[in-house]
Amino acid sequence: MTTTGCANAVIVYKFPKNHDVQTLLYTLMASGSYKEQETTKLMRWSDAAQSLRVSRNLYQSGGVSCKIEK
Repeated sequence: MTTTGCANAVIVYKFPKNHDVQTLLYTLMASGSYKEQETTKLMRWSDAAQSLRVSRNLYQSGGVSCKIEK
């Protein structure tokens, strides 16, 4: 495997609960050989499709507003 950018390793894993992932990360950090990570949570297509449907319904009903403050 080759990587680009700042990644020295790529790990693909599946845990039943989000806190199990954090437990692994804390354990790796405690070893001293691991200092940072970037996590991307993957989801099933059915979950993504449900999110898209809900988002579309919210948008169509006018229930979307965004106020960004500096």
